[in-house]
Amino acid sequence: MIETVTATSERPEGPSASDSAGIAGAPAAIENLPGLSLVGLLPLVGSTFFVARDAPWNLPLVLTEASALSPQTSLPGTSRPPFRLIFTGPAQPVHPQATLPLDHPQLGRNEIFVVPIGPGPDGMRYEAIFT
Repeated sequence: MIETVTATSERPEGPSASDSAGIAGAPAAIENLPGLSLVGLLPLVGSTFFVARDAPWNLPLVLTEASALSPQTSLPGTSRPPFRLIFTGPAQPVHPQATLPLDHPQLGRNEIFVVPIGPGPDGMRYEAIFT
C-alpha cells in the first residue's frame, strides 16, 4: 500500500522580521539526513521549511505532500523505504535544482536535494526523492 498525505490547510506565515535566524529556537547544526523517514515527515505536511540562503533565495517552502515510492526504487542495502516530498514555494523566483539547507522548527537544518517540477495552483512545486 502506498500512502500519500497532502496538505489541506492554508500556507502558514513565514518568520517574523524580528526573527533574524528565520526559525526561533531551531538548531543551527545539520541534522542526520539518513534519520529522515516518511513516518517522521507525515505529521509535518502543511508546515513550512525555510531555505537558509540570502535573498532572493531565502524562500518559504510548504511541505504539501509526502508519499511512499515503490520499494523497487530503493538502493540495495538501504534500510529506509523510499519516499518523496512535494514542497510549494512562491511562483517567483524559481530556485534551480540544488541541495538546499532547509530549516524547520522541529527538524532543525537538513540539506536536501530539491528539483522544481513546475507550477501548481499555489506557486512553484519542488520535489525531493529519498531512496
